[in-house]
Amino acid sequence: MKSRTALILTGILVAALVPASRADDLEAVEQKLEKAWAKHKSVSAKMTLNTHLAMGAMVMDGKGTGTLEMLNKDGKHYVRVEIENNVTQKMGEKENKLQQKQLIVSDGEYSYTVQELGERKMAIKSDIDDRVTGSPKGNLDEYRKHNTLKLLPEETIDGAKTYVIEATPKQAGPRGASKTVFYYQQDSGLMVKMVQFGPDNKPVTTLTYHDIKFDTDISPARFVFKAPEGVTVVDQTKKKDAKPIAKPPAKP
Repeated sequence: MKSRTALILTGILVAALVPASRADDLEAVEQKLEKAWAKHKSVSAKMTLNTHLAMGAMVMDGKGTGTLEMLNKDGKHYVRVEIENNVTQKMGEKENKLQQKQLIVSDGEYSYTVQELGERKMAIKSDIDDRVTGSPKGNLDEYRKHNTLKLLPEETIDGAKTYVIEATPKQAGPRGASKTVFYYQQDSGLMVKMVQFGPDNKPVTTLTYHDIKFDTDISPARFVFKAPEGVTVVDQTKKKDAKPIAKPPAKP
C-alpha cells in the first residue's frame, strides 16, 4: 500500500498537469472539429428549442421548432434558419401567450433577420456573425472574445460521440455569471446541442438538432432573401454603401 505522502504528492502532480493538458486538448479538438466540418458541402436538420426562465414572480416557458439549412461553397457559408416559438408568460395568476417567428438568411455576403411577434414584423440586415455559419472555429472564436473556454468530458447524443465545450463569461453580468455548453459531433464537426445556463446554474435555453442530413442537394434559391411585403429592412451593416444582395451560388 502506498504511503499517504506518496498519494498526496501524486495528487499534487496530477492537479498541476491537468490545466496544461486540458488547454492542449481543447486546441486539438477545435482543429479536429473544423477539419471534420470542412468536409461537408451541405447540412440540413430539424431544430427544437426549449426555454424556462424564472425571475421572481415571473415565469416564462417556451417551446419552439424549426429547420436549419447550410451550404458551403467557394469559401462562403450560406445559411437559412426558420423557427417558430410558442411562449407562455406567467405573473402570479395572470398568463400571457405569445407566438414568435424568426427567419435568418445568410447569402454569403450579409445576414438578414426577420422577427415576427403577433402582427408585428421587423427586418434587419447585418454583417455575418461567425456564430451562425456552422463553423466550429468561427463560433468558438466569437465566444472566446468574452468567455473562457474549457473542454469537458465527452458525451454521446443520439448514438454519436460529441466533444463538449463550456464557455464561461470572463466578467459576470448584473445577475451573476452564467455559462453556455456546446456539444459537437466528433465525426461531422456539427454542433448538435447548446445549453445556456442561468446564474443559478440551471438550464435556461436548450437548443438541439435532429434528423440531420449531410451533403444533400439544397436549392440555392433557399439563400436568397426577400423582405416581407410592407416591411422596411433596417441596415445595421458596418458599411452602409454595401453591395446589393448577392446572387445565389450555383447548385452543387
